Amino acid sequence: AQDSLSDPVINHLTIVCDGIGGHEGGEVASQLAVQSLKLQVRALLAEVAEQTEVVPPDLLMQQLEASLRVVNNLIAARNDTQGRSSKQRMGTTLVMAVQVPQSQTPVEVSKNTHELYLAHIGDSRAYWMTRQYCLLLTVDDNVATREVRNGRSLYREALQRPDAGGLTQALGTRGAEFLHPTIQRFIVEEDGLLLLCSDGLSDNNWVEHSWRDYAAPVLEGKLALADAVQAWIDLANLKNGHDNTSVVVTHYRTSSAYPLVPMPKPGVVSSLEVFSEASRA
Repeated sequence: AQDSLSDPVINHLTIVCDGIGGHEGGEVASQLAVQSLKLQVRALLAEVAEQTEVVPPDLLMQQLEASLRVVNNLIAARNDTQGRSSKQRMGTTLVMAVQVPQSQTPVEVSKNTHELYLAHIGDSRAYWMTRQYCLLLTVDDNVATREVRNGRSLYREALQRPDAGGLTQALGTRGAEFLHPTIQRFIVEEDGLLLLCSDGLSDNNWVEHSWRDYAAPVLEGKLALADAVQAWIDLANLKNGHDNTSVVVTHYRTSSAYPLVPMPKPGVVSSLEVFSEASRA
């Protein structure tokens, strides 16, 4: 599931959810997550806009985590109502970016910086790309990562396990007391692309292999963002066609050094340009 470009909240919110628990259950869980989070983030941003002072990062992170727990319990309750148990329980991964439109502290103040909060659960990923580098911003919540974090294995060895890619947490599969989302805060001070995607694209490191082909041309004004997103979708279908794919890319601009290539549909708001696409295998 992905957020809709027709909703004004997309100017500050991008979400990718990848449902689990069967096709129908996963679709329900991801849609519940997206719709609920849109409402909650809209309310949060409205509250921020009313404040006369900067809202502290810790408070914003706490409120985002509380929103995720609300969504988790909403999906878990639907599972309980439908009598779903064990692997039949529906749920969804989540990677969500919230750009908060408020002035920064004096140390960070800049006319066109972006205060960005990134929330993550599961194995959908976020990447930051400039003309020089590509950086993975999230760590998958899977068995291989758990083994490394617990000091039981080196990562290369953990990847050899037959269950290495098995999720260790997702929204809605268990109660909120078992949920441990990762929420990070970034100050964006350079032109770049934020790519959110499901594992339909990130499997087998295809983002790492392909980013140079698309990121630099977009950032230099030589390629439309929509065309870059479609290229990533086509790549995922070709290389990882066994899985559904969702891709959302946001172009963050802190300078006017390069012009934007016009998009085929509205998507430019201030210094943000957002485009999303999905494919179904």
